[in-house]
This record gives sequence, C-alpha cells and structure tokens, in this order.
Amino acid sequence: MKERSKERKDRKKATAAAAVCAGTGAHACEADADVQAFIDMFNGEMLERHASIPAIYRLTPGYARMLRALLRDHGQAKVEEMVRRAAVSDFLNNHGHRPFLATAEWLLREENFIKVVNGNYDNTADGWNPRDPLEERRMREQQQRLHNLEIERAERAERRRQREWNAAHAATPDQMKEILAGIRMPWELED
Repeated sequence: MKERSKERKDRKKATAAAAVCAGTGAHACEADADVQAFIDMFNGEMLERHASIPAIYRLTPGYARMLRALLRDHGQAKVEEMVRRAAVSDFLNNHGHRPFLATAEWLLREENFIKVVNGNYDNTADGWNPRDPLEERRMREQQQRLHNLEIERAERAERRRQREWNAAHAATPDQMKEILAGIRMPWELED
C-alpha cells in the first residue's frame, strides 16, 4: 500500500516538474541540462578518441537518474575521468582478447563506474595501439593456411612412406608366379 502511494507521489512530482520545466524553466530543466551536457561530453570524447563505444542519442529516465546520482555522489570531474578512461580502454572498446563492447548505460551503473575510475579496465601496455580487426583476421587466415600446409606435407610424406614400404615388400613377378602356382582353386580340390 505504501509503495503505491509513493509511486503516485513520484508520478505527481515528475508531472509537476515537467509542467514547471515547460512553463518557466525551473530546476527540472537544470537536471535535463546536466544530462544533455553529459551526452554532449560523452559523444565528443568518444569521437575524439575514435572509440568503438556507441554514441548516446538520449538517456532513459532511469539512466538519467543514475547519471544524476553519480554527479551528486562523485562530482563532474570523476564522471568526465570515467568517460576518458572508457574511451581509451582496449577491453571496453572490444579490442581485447575477449569480445566485449561497453555502452553508456553499462558505464553509468555504480559498480561499473567505480571499476572504470579505479583503473580496472586501463590498458596494461605502455602505449595504446588499437588493433586493426582486418589485420587480425588476415593473421588468423595466414596461420590457418600454414597449419593446413603442414598437415598436407605430413599426409604427402606418409603416402610416400607407404608407397616405399609397399615397393620394398612387394613380391617380384617370379615370386608372384610361385605364389599363384601354389594356390589351388576350389574346383581343383579333390573330393
């Protein structure tokens, strides 16, 4: 019962805030301005650093609340630091050994935000050198070709060894005549 009345109050507040924002431009618009400023900063940072993390068109109300909570609890500077770190992280941009691509919504979750700010997803190499997916594919194809060639060579060598063994152990024509002469056919058998 209490949850329903709380939901009603929250809906009334949201409706009132939207009406105030539409009419006079009060504090609800400031929150929207914070969200829009974050979206602009996020998209600019990802574009500038050529990150693979998708750009944001708009945040859902739930993620906007999460953003406001991060801004309130950690401050604008930490949120910007998180975006910069995410933009250059190999792992978060799907350049790591395991496939993973972060999204803005993933980054706005409190536990993920803290991990990024703490440096859990920072690159371990001295300099960030994004891998070229096409080059990686070419390398894998080249390795596969080399592997197939090795298998083919081994099969050829085995066939050659088999032919040599057969040749070494094959009976000469005279030996074959003797063998065939010693064989009695079923119709030649005495009853």
